[in-house]
Amino acid sequence: MSEHTNGATAPTVITAVANGLPRSVDVAALPQTSLLMLCRKGLAHFLGNEQSSKVTAFKEPKDGASPPSEAEIKAFHEAKIEEAIAALAAGTVGEGRASGPRLDPIEKEMRNIAEREVLGIIKANNIPFKKGVATFGDGQEKSLATMVKARLEAHGERLRKEATAAIKAAERQAKAAAESAAKAAPEMGAAEAFGL
Repeated sequence: MSEHTNGATAPTVITAVANGLPRSVDVAALPQTSLLMLCRKGLAHFLGNEQSSKVTAFKEPKDGASPPSEAEIKAFHEAKIEEAIAALAAGTVGEGRASGPRLDPIEKEMRNIAEREVLGIIKANNIPFKKGVATFGDGQEKSLATMVKARLEAHGERLRKEATAAIKAAERQAKAAAESAAKAAPEMGAAEAFGL
């Protein structure tokens, strides 16, 4: 086991699946050039692909809402990258995945709505927003996470109603799609029958 600066321990032997088989590597035995290469590739994946997938989800319009603007998308993407870098520095990457409960779907949707609203307010008022931090006219700076939390506290009841409606609408759409596919399935018996 190796000791990290945040006090957590991690195994030095890491197992990953490659070509369908588990493969183990003792990272403590690797030369520094190999470790740096792994870090570069892992960092590129973490800051690139993983954060971009969050942006893809953010771009999807929610229950009749208009899709976010390019400026909102860019601000959201930059904020996610900065949050990822902060999580790396704090040693908290992946903590929420293995430990602790995830947000229930309504709370998650409330956060998504609040974040879209915050980014919309920033854009509409031309508030400087860089690296996930807004700088207001009085010089005060607030992170996206802080502003989303404030929005949730100030508008929680309304956001809960909107989130509940959005989730129910998505469930109705999924049920209608499933029923439609079930009706067509006996006729076609193929992927096309399911609209796939």
